Amino acid sequence: MKFPDRPSPSLPLLAGAVVLVGLLAAGLARFRAPGNPLAQTPGQPAKPHTAQSPGSDPAGSTAPQDELRGTLFLAIGIHTTQGLTSAMLEEQKRQSTALVRAFRQLHPGVTVSVAVYREDQLDRELGARHAAGFGPDLMLVNGSTAHNLERLGLARPRRFPNPVTRQLTPSVLRRAQLPDGSLVGMPVFQQPQLACFNRRRLPSSPSDLAGLLRASGQDVEVGLALTPGELFWTAGSLGAAPAIQRAAEGQRLSSGDHRAILGWLRWLQAANLQERVNYFPDDEALIRGMVAGRLDWIPCRSASLSRLRHSLGDQLGVASLPGGPGGEPTPINRLRMLAFGVDSSPAQRRLADALARFSINPLIQRELTVSTQEVLPVNRYVPAPVASSAVLAALVAAQRQGEVSNRIAHELPASDSRFPQLLRELVRLVFGETTPEQATDALIALMRPSP
Repeated sequence: MKFPDRPSPSLPLLAGAVVLVGLLAAGLARFRAPGNPLAQTPGQPAKPHTAQSPGSDPAGSTAPQDELRGTLFLAIGIHTTQGLTSAMLEEQKRQSTALVRAFRQLHPGVTVSVAVYREDQLDRELGARHAAGFGPDLMLVNGSTAHNLERLGLARPRRFPNPVTRQLTPSVLRRAQLPDGSLVGMPVFQQPQLACFNRRRLPSSPSDLAGLLRASGQDVEVGLALTPGELFWTAGSLGAAPAIQRAAEGQRLSSGDHRAILGWLRWLQAANLQERVNYFPDDEALIRGMVAGRLDWIPCRSASLSRLRHSLGDQLGVASLPGGPGGEPTPINRLRMLAFGVDSSPAQRRLADALARFSINPLIQRELTVSTQEVLPVNRYVPAPVASSAVLAALVAAQRQGEVSNRIAHELPASDSRFPQLLRELVRLVFGETTPEQATDALIALMRPSP
């Protein structure tokens, strides 16, 4: 089987940012550095109606309304291995507009200037801006990216008082904390990985991998993304996740660990022999296949649900990923954070701090969860209303399953230089260029931490 054709060339950053920024309700100011990809859209702030007043904000924003003024520069990282598209920008708009709009309702003297970047290129982009002293004040990025930016000196850790950090769920707090207790960024929301399917072709999602393969034998087109982070959920279903975790931690592997990884890789190779199971370069290719009607079942990120709803309507089904003989799936769920820039003036640091605290306000967290049906809150006091939404129930189930994957995600973040090599080994495996036995040895050697 072949990869599908490459997508059309990526949009220029200027055009992409205009799409996003033009849809923000806030008035946006132009970025400081020359040649930046932004547009300016004046607008009048609406009267507050969703956010709490500063005095009642449990996240700690207690400054009087007229004291916060100025421009805040926000960089948004989009996770993609290929080009930015208008659909990706739309997804980010939905998840950032509500937060920015509500913050400006409370603080109309603040404008937020937004730039959008590919997340895998963010370290180079920000490094160039930092060298010129023009780095952003905040960066909305994946948790692993925030940690990488902090290691590179492009993000500054931030300490918050206990009343703030106590609001975060313990698992989220662990992912954001550094050994000294400071936060690499303020968690904002979570994006679980789950199963999306077309109800016209499949009444319900299979509960296990065997059922998924049976469905593919009944004319159901199944798509899988051949990237380590998107494919790792199958390792849990096939019992290989603990062995992979031990390998990533540098522990000595037993013969049982080798057998578990070998069994997982055999399944991945055998799945490619099924007529209607196809591997694709990344999750974006899966979404496009589903929208075009070429695929009936895919693993998907919750961030893409609005796009799928737009094309499939009520026929879109959402469920947990299939388990298997090894147990439950182990999705790697994304945690989106606001990381703090290193080039901010004292006044801009104050604005960045205020927006970060505001982002975990219980009312804002609930609004993001309920209005988008795409993200889950990080505030422990904001439970998702699963009784009234089957989609949110599936997201919560995926979130619980992903707790097992948090450790491996920490050991092998998306920015890790080993990922291109891991991807190459997986590609060689599924297309039969190497045997599962050879791939097992290669993956174990790659996953071991450097001495």
